[in-house]
Amino acid sequence: MMIYGECVPSTSKLVFDFPALETLELQNCKWLKVNLVEINAPALSMFKAVCCSDLLEVDKCQIKFSKAKLVKCEFVGRFIEDFDFSATSVFSATIDFRSYYKDDIHLIRKIGLQAGLLLKGFCGLNRLKMSGKVVEAVVQSNQRPLLPKFNMLKRLEVFTKCNSGALLELLHAMPFLESIVLQMWYWDDYDYDEVESLPSCIVSHLKEVRFSSFSKRLPDYRMAQFLWTNALRLKKIVGLRRESSEERQRKKMFGQVREESEEKKLRIFGQN
Repeated sequence: MMIYGECVPSTSKLVFDFPALETLELQNCKWLKVNLVEINAPALSMFKAVCCSDLLEVDKCQIKFSKAKLVKCEFVGRFIEDFDFSATSVFSATIDFRSYYKDDIHLIRKIGLQAGLLLKGFCGLNRLKMSGKVVEAVVQSNQRPLLPKFNMLKRLEVFTKCNSGALLELLHAMPFLESIVLQMWYWDDYDYDEVESLPSCIVSHLKEVRFSSFSKRLPDYRMAQFLWTNALRLKKIVGLRRESSEERQRKKMFGQVREESEEKKLRIFGQN
């Protein structure tokens, strides 16, 4: 089911009962003069919101879900209204605020605060996918100490360019993360010596890192080396390009910082 357009009801509260609904998409919705929308859909498993409102709108609307076990949630657009998932469960979520005002600190923090509100409702997530811009906005909003611990989260995927320091800050809220997928062209040149404390997931739980696009630039190697050196349970880094041989590339990347053992070996996959 898809809902789109403008809605002007005679009351400030709307209640929808969908006992058999499995998929719901909100497309460019503007809930004019509506403070609360309640959606009761016990069979709902897929939900997507696209461009639900504008960054400059003043009126706010809370959309509350109940009696559902969502397999997947996706949020794409300029700005997302206040979604309340406290009465339901969500297995995986995607957050991508496409419109981004690089030089406007106020709007960046506003995006970060709104993304933080979404994240607070996803404590039981198993998988999370975020754009790099959203990761940076959450950190710049100065609310990261207020983020909950995502104790169930096992897989994080970040797409588009992301500041390395911002990502490391976010990982502090994901203590049991086992897999990171990085879908970006290159990293920024970050000084990892500035890291005051390592996220616990890197130290004790991270098992796999996947680079969808790994360039030959030094920052990419530094990021891979940082993870390989500090993630004690890391078994493989997938996506590095094999230039000549696995052994030569390993020596070039890590300078033989650590000897391989039978229990743990670095595996390099990719195109020849």
